Amino acid sequence: MGLPPPDPWAGPLGRCGGPSRAFGAHLSTTQAALLAVGVWLVTVAVAVALQRAGRRGPFEVALRRVAYGRA
Repeated sequence: MGLPPPDPWAGPLGRCGGPSRAFGAHLSTTQAALLAVGVWLVTVAVAVALQRAGRRGPFEVALRRVAYGRA
């Protein structure tokens, strides 16, 4: 198509300078680490809620579907 290949460090929008570039350009190392820890805490909270509700997580459901089929 005549477009240059996207820069791997520019985010999912490539070189167009979209939201991913603007967001990542303003995070310090500490802020990025805090963001990562926050995302991890949210996933742990969701996993605990699913366990307490007696439901399987999305990966376990997909894995069982692949291994055993829909039966």
